[in-house]
Amino acid sequence: MEIFTIEEKVFMVFQFAAGQSLEQVVNAFLERFDNRPIPSVQTVSRVVRNFRTYGCVSPLHHKPLPQNNNEREEQEIMICVSVEENPDQSIKEIAEQFDLPRETARKVLKKNGYCSYKVQKMNQIFPQDVERRLFL
Repeated sequence: MEIFTIEEKVFMVFQFAAGQSLEQVVNAFLERFDNRPIPSVQTVSRVVRNFRTYGCVSPLHHKPLPQNNNEREEQEIMICVSVEENPDQSIKEIAEQFDLPRETARKVLKKNGYCSYKVQKMNQIFPQDVERRLFL
């Protein structure tokens, strides 16, 4: 259950963005919403941090903001370089290395033409092996 309404949270964010300190935001909140519970400095800080992280004050919409295209492209290039350098990596290892969900790593590999399965190493067959395989 949320103690503060979206309007109150937006007020906190706007006041902080206007250059007020956390304490000043609490005092401005008291003047504007005199009959409501008083937010602590930590509460104002959390609301502002959530807004910066998720772009929204509503907890229902708390999903990370998308990266900009340049960062995403650089990350895709780094993933491809990593696969070229070490083709034996699993998707799980790639995801952990770049701090991504596995599905995102899989999509990047698929988009760039890589197979999402781990390549199995096999032995080489020499010409003399053909005779032994045919007659055994």
